[in-house]
Amino acid sequence: MIGTSYHNMDAKGRLAMPAKLRESLGDSFYITIARNHSLVVYSCEDWREKEEKYSQLSSGKRAAISSLFTSAVYCEPDSQGRILLSPELRAHANLIKEVAVLGAGTQVELWEADAWRAEVERQLSSGSVFDAMEELGF
Repeated sequence: MIGTSYHNMDAKGRLAMPAKLRESLGDSFYITIARNHSLVVYSCEDWREKEEKYSQLSSGKRAAISSLFTSAVYCEPDSQGRILLSPELRAHANLIKEVAVLGAGTQVELWEADAWRAEVERQLSSGSVFDAMEELGF
């Protein structure tokens, strides 16, 4: 999954997911909180793997990351390819209108558009993206 697209979320919290990303994610998927006030979208298969790893953690480690699971929502896009983001998820990522939808390898990320633009600028100006590219052989 690759690429960035920008979509407007409607007043009810519905967001159109790009068709190519929906194809990669499958008919349904899970969305939860992520770092940097963003959201992350996992296919059902990837989510089951996360659940399995989570169940094997000690109770202390499970408690430390339980918000990843308690904040998660199961999504099935409607006939127009839209998903409904809960008020809690929208609040975590400061999503009001314009959303950056990112194909980020094995997952999809959802960012408030201006926050994503600032993050890209930060990465480019710090040189960290270029260091990572070299490490990956780009």
